[in-house]
Order: sequence, then structure tokens, then C-alpha cells
Amino acid sequence: MSQSLSITALIAGVIFIILGLTGGGFKIFGAEIASSISNKYLRFIATAFGIIFLIISFPQVLSEQQVTEPFRTSNQTSASINNLFDKTTITNSILEPVDFTAQGIPVVATENGNGAKLSVRVNNLSGDINKNDYKLVSFARVNGSSNWDYQGSKILSESPSPFELTLWHDPEANAGNQKLYEVITIISSTLSSSAPKTFTEDDVERFQITRSETLVFYRDDSRRSIPQ
Repeated sequence: MSQSLSITALIAGVIFIILGLTGGGFKIFGAEIASSISNKYLRFIATAFGIIFLIISFPQVLSEQQVTEPFRTSNQTSASINNLFDKTTITNSILEPVDFTAQGIPVVATENGNGAKLSVRVNNLSGDINKNDYKLVSFARVNGSSNWDYQGSKILSESPSPFELTLWHDPEANAGNQKLYEVITIISSTLSSSAPKTFTEDDVERFQITRSETLVFYRDDSRRSIPQ
């Protein structure tokens, strides 16, 4: 049913219900609807017709309201956004590793968790993408942890984007000084710049459009102990 027909049905339903309840003798839009309906049976029929017209019109009117109600800040739907990034890949690499393990894992020398640098490159971006609408967001965690630590965000770019990583540090236990770490980068259009520090895996998946492979690296604050 078109919107105009649904509005007509709505008006007709209201008129029939008023007619059934009052018996007539009223005016709407300056026109007299009926002088009098004294027969209770006819008034019941008029009321029933009114209810039927209202039932017919309401779903269409409600659906029109739902369609026009915005649910995103962007004109694009989630499906169309995902299609734009079908061929896009994100590559993470550690900048200036001090060494590599026997397994080829890069070794990063940090000072209390500071100093690790990540380079993020994005390939195969569609020409239809407005880069200012999207962000690169990086996360890191100790290998085996269930949560990700937010490492910052940058405007989407095909040029390599550097991130300064801030890694977990426990000065008392000294447990984070020689550890395997994981890092990922996602593309997001909805993650706020005032993001919290810690994200669950479900949180990351909710915000991501696409994501990189997980990069594993070895943190060694001593700059000497290279695992074999």
C-alpha cells in the first residue's frame, strides 16, 4: 500500500469510528458527515469498519516512520561499507627490531614497555572510500591474554602509519619485561576517539570493518636476552 492510500485509510478509519460512537451529526473539514444514525447495528458496523481501516493503515504508517529514522551517521549501510573493503588488506610490521628469534619473531627493546614502534600499511583501498570517514585503530596484548589494550587511532591512509605502542608493565613482578606480545590493527568508522583503554575480543569485532592478521613480537627490556 502506498503512503497516500495508508493515510486515506487512517482518516476513513477515524471517521467511521466517530460515526459509530456518536451516531453522526458532526462535521470534519467543514463537511457534515451524517445527520443521525440511531440504529445500534449500523453504528456497530461503522465502528467495525473504522477499526479495520485503522488496522490496515497502521503498519504502513509505522514502516514509513522507521525507514526515515536515521540509525547511522553515514549514508552507507553496514553491508555496503563491508563491500567497499572486500579486497582491502592491513599489514603490521615492527619498526627497528633489535633482533629476531630463531623462529623469526622480531625482538623489540623497550624501556618499561615504551619505545616499541608499529608500522601499519593498508593495501587495495577502493577509490569510492572517503578516507576521512574511517580510522586505523591498533591494539596490543600479552600473548595469551583475553583482552586487548587500545594503542591509538589514525585517519585511514594508504601510506604507512606509525604507532607508538605502550605495553603492559608490572614493575613489582617484572613479569612483562620478557614476554611475547600480539598486535592487531582494524579499520573502523564508529570507534570514538575517547575509546576506553581495554577491549574484549567481542568489543573489537563489534567496531571493526576489517582487521589485520595478528602479529607476534618479543619484548626484551634487557636488550640482551634473545630467546632460542
